[in-house]
Amino acid sequence: MAMPPIVIVADLFARRGVEADRVRSEQSLLLLMEAMCAIDLLHLRQRRYPKLYESGVVYRREDRSENWLDIPHVIKAGWGDCEDLVFWRVAELRQQKIKAAPFAKWRRVNGVYKYHALVRRFAPVRDEFGRAVNAKAWLEDPSKRLGMNEAAELLEQTLKEEKHADELLTKIAEGSANQKAAA
Repeated sequence: MAMPPIVIVADLFARRGVEADRVRSEQSLLLLMEAMCAIDLLHLRQRRYPKLYESGVVYRREDRSENWLDIPHVIKAGWGDCEDLVFWRVAELRQQKIKAAPFAKWRRVNGVYKYHALVRRFAPVRDEFGRAVNAKAWLEDPSKRLGMNEAAELLEQTLKEEKHADELLTKIAEGSANQKAAA
């Protein structure tokens, strides 16, 4: 029998406008993300899983919750949101001895902090003697590669169609009400 899910409750971004709280919260979230990457790496060492981009898994945004899934749960669901995909991808790269880390892009929406998880990859820059002297870094976005833009575009199109339908229904209702008032 499997152990029930573990829920971690952390006080993040609780003190609005306090810079030290924001910094602590961002650091705390990155530490939790590192832990999930390590858990996924343990999964990859224990059992053979398909590569993320060949797994058939797609991106899907979670609504009103933030459940972080490990590889077996992502596969079972058939989808993951940004951080689930990042955990898997970072673990996969680390297993291949490629330096990678989770990275969070922050923004504030209506006073609430939101983030988008990305993979930060590193490659050594070598001098003329072949010695590693620096590291070049870039960001990889598994969510985009697994359908995030397509989902956003589809949602935007649906919202536009719903708005147009609402406008038409409003005009019809107003026209009907005006005819009744005139009669």
